[in-house]
Amino acid sequence: MLWLNHSMTNKRTIILGGGVTGLATGWKLAESGWNVEVLEKRDHVGGTAASFTHSGTSGDYKVDLGPHKIYTQLSGILEEIKALLGDELQALPKKSRIRILGKYFNYPFKPVALLTSVPPLQAMGFGLSYAKAATFRTFGHPEDYSYEKYLTNRFGKQIYEAVFKGYAEKVWGVDPNGLDAELARIRVSIPSLSELVKRMFLGEKNKKEITAHAFYYPKKGCIRLSEKMAERILQNKGSVHLKAWPTELKLEGRRVTEVTYEKNGLRKSTSPDFVVSSIHLGQVVKLLRPVPPENVLQAAARLRYRGLIVLYLVVNKPRLFEDNWIFYPEKEVVFNRLSEQKGFSSEMGPADKTVLMVEITCSPSTEVGGGSLEMVQKEKGDWAWNATDSELFERAVADLEKVGILKKEDVAEYFAVRLRNKYPVYDIGFDKNLNEVAAYLESLENFLTIGRQGLFNYNNMDHCMDMGFLAAKHVVEEKTRQDWQETKKKFQTYQIVD
Repeated sequence: MLWLNHSMTNKRTIILGGGVTGLATGWKLAESGWNVEVLEKRDHVGGTAASFTHSGTSGDYKVDLGPHKIYTQLSGILEEIKALLGDELQALPKKSRIRILGKYFNYPFKPVALLTSVPPLQAMGFGLSYAKAATFRTFGHPEDYSYEKYLTNRFGKQIYEAVFKGYAEKVWGVDPNGLDAELARIRVSIPSLSELVKRMFLGEKNKKEITAHAFYYPKKGCIRLSEKMAERILQNKGSVHLKAWPTELKLEGRRVTEVTYEKNGLRKSTSPDFVVSSIHLGQVVKLLRPVPPENVLQAAARLRYRGLIVLYLVVNKPRLFEDNWIFYPEKEVVFNRLSEQKGFSSEMGPADKTVLMVEITCSPSTEVGGGSLEMVQKEKGDWAWNATDSELFERAVADLEKVGILKKEDVAEYFAVRLRNKYPVYDIGFDKNLNEVAAYLESLENFLTIGRQGLFNYNNMDHCMDMGFLAAKHVVEEKTRQDWQETKKKFQTYQIVD
């Protein structure tokens, strides 16, 4: 990315959030000569794309906050990552499976493998269901208004129910017919069954990959990407404040004139020329003084997230499987995805043991702030969020035995980490609420909100970096608010590629 020329300036940018998006923004701004301060409430950078050291009965070892990969189809991003990480970055072949109807299939699944592994009548049902959907798409007027409709129209009802429906219900916790079709476009990279078949027989030449055949990963954990970006900020005379909580954004007219935060029990204030936020939209609107109008507060509160519990099992075996990920759409299995830390780097754990990451998506208890936001109904969260680690383990290990992954006696120890705002829920109507909040925040002259949390955008690390680079470019080049609307259109084209 050669568009930022270093030139000293006295201008100051405050960045809220030290995740991948905030750090990418700060890195490029600092290189351009801006005075950058990053405020991160956690004791580490990287947000949920981070790693940590666990001290257990088997010794100390590093694990990620759930599995992450570095893969991109965006121009220039991989080159930036390689320049940052150098020899720390390793290339890995990708292998994934999915369990459907009690059997394991390579993922993305091959239609022939699926049809030849089920009883003939069921295979015929899959075929007829797809033929009906294909005919309707050709001669009818199918509506793609929901996640369910979008995928049913492209795969047929029976394949949709076997492959996609259960996974969506587990991850987002709602009837998939109540989820917006935008989620299907972003999350399911396979465009249709017919396209999948074409690629099987004709190849993928000159076409974007619909699965990552290989990916990259830092040897010492995904946090190294964020740590390297933080180092670049510091090298360019910027600051990264950990355990720093923003408490107030003071407005004068349509500008943020003062940012107040707490660190080490002390209250500090600074006057920015620009503020870039990558934190939760619900948090941002509560920081503004004067407070935004009631409709904005309510719209922000209606944007829902699903939480994630990562249950870590230390297992007395070198490895459990060769896959990087295994997906479980089946309702009778409590977890939706499994992975091993050693499936990403062999340097992050004991040689004779492996750490299995068991992902359980759930609805966390709702934390409601004061004032008018108390009108939003509080929720206690579902059973998984409130369960003890022991209760989670007993439920999960029974299912792990059932699907043939391990036996209970193989587990040396276990522990869980709970992540609150992990997955934005694209329920039908979410865009109305999002647009209402975004319109208000984008009316501020020296403020941008970006990233997974700041734009309610379901994306990956490469997308977050791209957002950060484009936000920095916008600030440095003093572009208009209309320019930003054009820039945001690119964010809507991002797609998750497994």
